[in-house]
Amino acid sequence: VQSGNQKNLVLYWYMLDESFTEDYFTQQFRWVIRQAMGHRGGGALIRVITPLHGTEEETLKRAKAFIQELLPHLTEEKRIRST
Repeated sequence: VQSGNQKNLVLYWYMLDESFTEDYFTQQFRWVIRQAMGHRGGGALIRVITPLHGTEEETLKRAKAFIQELLPHLTEEKRIRST
């Protein structure tokens, strides 16, 4: 994605409980099934945007390292809120 002269790498995925998917329709399907089974709660779109510094491969590697650090905090926050 480019904004003016700044190029950014955008990564996103969907979270429903502690499951993740990159596909919107898969997330929606899972949500509908959970609702039909009486489970309540919503999902989330998680988006990480980072400026392109160096090559796209280097930027992707940095973004993935950040995401690996982020994921445990997202699932922990979900557990805290549901108790």
